[in-house]
Amino acid sequence: MENYLSYELAQQPTSLFQEGLMRKTQKSVFGQVLKSKVEPQTEFPQNSIFIIDGGYLLRVVVWPPDSTYEDVFQAYVSYIENHFGLDAVVVFDGYDSNESTKITEQLRRASQVVSREIIFNEETKIVTTQASFLANGANKSKLIKMIRKKFEHHRIRTDQADADADALISTTALTLAKSESQPIVVIGTDTDLLVILVSHITPGMSVYMCGHSPPIVYDLQAIQSAIGGVRTHLMTLLAITGCGTTSALFGKGKKKALLLAQNDSLDFLDVFKSSESSKDNISMAGEKFLLKLYGA
Repeated sequence: MENYLSYELAQQPTSLFQEGLMRKTQKSVFGQVLKSKVEPQTEFPQNSIFIIDGGYLLRVVVWPPDSTYEDVFQAYVSYIENHFGLDAVVVFDGYDSNESTKITEQLRRASQVVSREIIFNEETKIVTTQASFLANGANKSKLIKMIRKKFEHHRIRTDQADADADALISTTALTLAKSESQPIVVIGTDTDLLVILVSHITPGMSVYMCGHSPPIVYDLQAIQSAIGGVRTHLMTLLAITGCGTTSALFGKGKKKALLLAQNDSLDFLDVFKSSESSKDNISMAGEKFLLKLYGA
């Protein structure tokens, strides 16, 4: 028995997993630290082009009570027209893929709300709560298809990723920022989205991010300037300390990692930026960072 008890007998290491799922990370802390570096604006820049995170849009529009799904579709159209005008692009996640980096979080949310698949059309009366409906991926997928048709009818541009939309939203925003002279405003609250954009914008790009109403708008160029060289390691720091596909670190949060990057040289993390880096070099660099983070 002594020999058996010298090993951890859990199916997954409890330092990384909890109830079968990866330990949840507080990604919002990462975003809060970055946003704290600049003073937000309370108005959108003039003549802005808006790129809207479809996942954020699904949640932020409150469904009208005692209504049909047609009323819900119209509520989304009215929200876009009233807040952003028709010169906007809405980018949705894909919910038919098993390769999304958000699968773990989607499963976690679904386990917290009673959710069943609903068969519906425009005339169907809503018999469930908005939160319960959206907790089911199949419901969400059907809803997005119908909303996209309604948006197309009203000449609101949409796009949909195969899985997670963050990369597509970022690419859309950065491509427009290169080709257009107008400011680009990304509407959403996803920390991953903020980190990708701050990491990849280049001098001359006018890119902002906003996730509140009334608007609280952050200039991403200003954030990038405020954090200096740390920006080159932002995506690595976010991934190592916990994101959609990695567990949260036990006892060490994202604020600690950012503080370490500001006060210590982390040039060894450059291996994460090269597609030619070997697995051994990546493993060694990750181990070195974790040792620094825990004060070894």
